Amino acid sequence: MNRDVEKLKNLKRVELQQIAAQEGIKANQKSAVIIQQLLAKYPRGVPRCVALSK
Repeated sequence: MNRDVEKLKNLKRVELQQIAAQEGIKANQKSAVIIQQLLAKYPRGVPRCVALSK
């Protein structure tokens, strides 16, 4: 499993929703869908400045 996936899964839902909104992704979707869409947007890995600041 991708390291980014693990870090995104460990975020609180509210944090994941904030990232989704910031990236133009619907924030009211299931967390798994948000993560999938973030990874699709950043196939080489979600930039640290976007999501992985924890």
